[in-house]
Amino acid sequence: MVCPKCGSKKLQVTNSRPVKRNNQVWRRRNCTTCQNTITTREIIDLSGVFRVRKFNSELEPYLKSKILISLLKSLDHMQNSSELAGALTDTVEINLIGASYADIITSRDIANTCLGVLKKFDMSAYVKYLSYQEQLDKRSLKKRL
Repeated sequence: MVCPKCGSKKLQVTNSRPVKRNNQVWRRRNCTTCQNTITTREIIDLSGVFRVRKFNSELEPYLKSKILISLLKSLDHMQNSSELAGALTDTVEINLIGASYADIITSRDIANTCLGVLKKFDMSAYVKYLSYQEQLDKRSLKKRL
């Protein structure tokens, strides 16, 4: 950790709290050089934990950004879609962590988790996401044939 004001690496944690909603740790840090106070949030990086089995049985690293982008597409009819997509992505990740004990998850599991979250949140976003997933399924079937 480096102070954004002076570049010093001498930061001292003065307060630390877990954030219940999305598996984060909130920390207040003070720079011992310039006395600047900053707040950080630490989150779990799942890219080293999970691998995703695609429709064609290939494995690729888990990327949170792919979930975020797909949720953004389904929420494009809402005003604050980027904020909502970020919060829903965190919810999807929490559900994936709780439901999976293996290091490999399928893209179908990710899609079903996203659909479950969207169905509770907004029905039109759910339908958009569902139609987008059906298009992906059709393309993957064509590639297999």
